Amino acid sequence: MIYFVLMFFVSFYMGKKLGADYRKSATLSFTAASNNFELAIAVAVAVFGLGSAQAFAAVIGLWLRCR
Repeated sequence: MIYFVLMFFVSFYMGKKLGADYRKSATLSFTAASNNFELAIAVAVAVFGLGSAQAFAAVIGLWLRCR
């Protein structure tokens, strides 16, 4: 959580400082902050196993549950 917040605000600030508008700065910030998605999947599989609900949720998320 700390990594996401830090990366988001640093990227947002840098985008604004370089002259990007709000939409581009926000897009840049979310992209920079969310680059650990693959790492989260690998950790869930390594810790809980390939067939676990945790690994499934890391890949699919709550999308199926919300339908």
